[in-house]
Amino acid sequence: MREPLAKAEEALKAAELCCEHGLYDSSASRCYYTTFWAAIATLEWMGYPPQKWSHGGLSTVFGKELVKKRHLFSPGLAGRLSIGYDLRRLADYGRQGISGKKAKRALDWAGKFVAKAKEVIGQ
Repeated sequence: MREPLAKAEEALKAAELCCEHGLYDSSASRCYYTTFWAAIATLEWMGYPPQKWSHGGLSTVFGKELVKKRHLFSPGLAGRLSIGYDLRRLADYGRQGISGKKAKRALDWAGKFVAKAKEVIGQ
């Protein structure tokens, strides 16, 4: 079984590569999964057992535990988990597509999310 932080880093690298090649929908989707796996890594580090997380359930528990209770993530950064989910849904299911500007902004936030997760975990 692969570690969640390794999956987050792989998703971030894939998002970077996709963005570099103009694959903005794919980049946005990978950015969300970067935050998804980084959030799971952080919760597991806190003692939550490995489990199959729903998108909404992860966002709720992450916000409650790491923002409101422990103040380890800012509300703005933690909010990227939900914003990223919405962007991923547009990228994967929408017809309009994600602009390069939005994909690059998502990539920036995904990188910051992973950096913060690594800081909290101590890596």
